[in-house]
Formats: sequence, structure tokens, C-alpha cells
Amino acid sequence: MSFYIKLMTLNTIIIDDSFFVRETLSKMIADSGHNVIKKYNNGKSILEDLNNINADVFFLDIILPDLSGLEVLPKIRERFPNGNIVMLSGMTQGNTVAAALQLGATDFVSKPISKDQLSDLLSKFSANVSIPSVEELSTIGVSTFLINMFISELAAHASASLREIIFNQARSILEYLNMNYSEMFVTDLEKITIEPNPELWGKYSEEEVINKLAEIPVDLSMEVSFLYPEDFINDLYDQAILIMASRSKIVKLFELVPPSKIGLPELPSIDNISDTPMHSAGTTFEELEKAIAISAYLAGSMGPQILANIDAGLVDEHIIMRNAIFYSTLSNANDENFQEGLFGPLPVSSTSEESLSSLVYTLKMRTVEDDTPALIMLTFYFTPTAEKIISNYSRLSFIIKTRLANINYAEELDRVFIRNLLNDAINFILE
Repeated sequence: MSFYIKLMTLNTIIIDDSFFVRETLSKMIADSGHNVIKKYNNGKSILEDLNNINADVFFLDIILPDLSGLEVLPKIRERFPNGNIVMLSGMTQGNTVAAALQLGATDFVSKPISKDQLSDLLSKFSANVSIPSVEELSTIGVSTFLINMFISELAAHASASLREIIFNQARSILEYLNMNYSEMFVTDLEKITIEPNPELWGKYSEEEVINKLAEIPVDLSMEVSFLYPEDFINDLYDQAILIMASRSKIVKLFELVPPSKIGLPELPSIDNISDTPMHSAGTTFEELEKAIAISAYLAGSMGPQILANIDAGLVDEHIIMRNAIFYSTLSNANDENFQEGLFGPLPVSSTSEESLSSLVYTLKMRTVEDDTPALIMLTFYFTPTAEKIISNYSRLSFIIKTRLANINYAEELDRVFIRNLLNDAINFILE
């Protein structure tokens, strides 16, 4: 079963309200040998122009100033049923990814996107793979194709280390099949693919072959679960099947061979998409605000003192006090070589059912009374919900350093300043 592959130059469109993102992404696309034919800074403008453009790839931001990307996405998909729509976002909440893929997104990328990641993505799109029609394939042929596709997507959306583990385990499973069921399957251990052996017909029933194929994703999940939590693997499996299900040609194959028949996760339901928290961009800021708290403490001769504590419901006072002492010790504030810097993320035990993590920035500031240096501990607390959103901790470090650049005295670090810093951080994360 072979597929015709033709490399092509892609025409792309970028929809993002950040000038920096538009220009950076545009340059990376050009460097990859493809074209950017138009850029938009809001959802309304792209929708008004849909009938006047023709593109192969759309890069669409989730958070736009007028409409959310999830509202714009179906309109683009309707106009370009075979186009590649890549959702961009600074957050990676599972329900957001699910909603985007269910609405027709081809892929979902967290910002900031790297040059290598973009190049790989565009290379995948530029290889115009022509999938045979359902009529041209047997049930067994469709099953092997879907499993090959699933392993590929599973690896594509895993971290580098996990990707290598997936490939190694998949290769081991296929090698076992090659040794024991060579009359059923032909395996390629280098490409990590499996195809039906033309000699299997007449020797094995379709049910026997399908049952053996169904063991592949189940065995793979079991092997990887020895190293990673089961929930983590299940989320990865669900994400891979969501991405496959977003492609109309693949869904047609699923009509012939349901995923569960060959050991893959069930196809997701597209019901109640409007109920997902990220469907409306207007609720995003509020959700993040509830998931992140910032506190600041002054560690001086009088011991840790709370200068500001936002959202006391998220962080208990005794946790703030205890961690102020802990981080003061950690930072070696009395050392002449003390350097301000970022610590974290560090686990913080909590009396609440949901555990907290913290990201701490330390610096020395003068006090108004005697102009002596005092240690300030500025801490971001976040729940696991926020932890998923904050994919790059250095971005928060950048915000902290930038906003504190003009602050000289500890007394200037008041509640209003902390509140503004929280707002800045959330807006930066959502860019």
C-alpha cells in the first residue's frame, strides 16, 4: 500500500493580534521556503475577506480582540474544507485543544513556536499525501493504515524523550509481530510501519488479523505506562485520536473501521463544545486569575512579613509564612555574592485538596527608613490548572524583571503594584 507524495510550496495566512507574533512567524515561514500571503490582527477581518483569499495553511490564534479563534475556526473550515488550520495559543488546556480539533483544526501549537517545530509542521503539510478511498482498501488495509497514523501522531505530540520511548516500544512490538506473525504482516522497523501481507488471505480470517492489530496500541500503552502515569498516557492517546479525527479523509476511514475495533481510543463527541471554558475568550482571564496568586514578603530583622497577598482562598497564610522563611534560607540573602534570581517551580504542600506549586523571584530593595537593603520574596503560586498553561517559566521571569526594573524601595511594592503585575503576567501568558 503506497501513497503518492509531492512536495509543494505552501501559501499561508496568519491571524494573530500580536504584531510581534505575526512578524516572527512570518519570517520563520519565509525561512522555511513557504509564502505568507496575508496577515490579520482580528477575527472579523479574516471572515470578511474569506471569499477573496486562497491559502493552504492558516495560523489562527485562540485569543483575538473581537471573536475567539474557536468562533472563527468553523467559518474557515467551511470555506476551506481541505485546508490546514493550526491553532496558536499560550495555553494548552486539554478542553481547549479538544474543542479546537473537534471544530476542524488540523493541529494545535503552543506559543512561542520554535523554528524547528514550525519547519516540521510545514514539511508535513507540504507532503501532499493522497490517501486511497475506502473502496480501494480492505478492512485490514484501513486498520493497518490507521494504526500507522496513530503511532505517528502519538510520537509527534510527545516530548523528545517520550517520543523516543514510543518509537522504541512500537518498534519492539512490530519486531515481535514480524518474528511470530510474518504471514499476517509485513513490518518496516526503520519507518515503524505495518502492512498486511498479501499472503494472509485464505490463511487467516479478518477477525484474527484485526484482533492481533488491536493488541498493538494496547500493548504500547501498557509499556509506556511503566514510565509515565496512566492518566498522562490516556491524555496523549486522546490527543492523538482527536488530531486524526479532525481530518475528513481519516474520519471516512473510521466509518469503515471504528477506532475501538483496533484498540484505539473512542472518537470524541462534538456535543457541548460551547460549554468548554475556553470557547469564549472573555472567561479566560478570570479562570487564570483564580488559578494564580501572587504574594510578596519582606524578610528583614523582624522576620517574614506579608506585604501583599492576593486571593487568600488559593494560598493559606501559614503556607506563605513558612515558605517565606524557606526561600529566605534558600537564597542565602546574607551572602555578599547574593544574586537576584528565579527559583522554581517548587512543590508546596497545602491543606487544600489541590496541590500548589510556586515560582519565586528574589531581590534586594532599600527601605525608606534607613536605606538599608532588605530581601523581597515575590512568589507566583499556581494550581495544576495554571501549571498546564504556563509552559515556559522564563516568560514569567521576564515579566517580573521588567516590571520591577524601576522599583527601588520595598514600600513601593504595594497591593496595587502586585495586582497590576498579576494582570500583566496573565495578559502576557495569553498573547
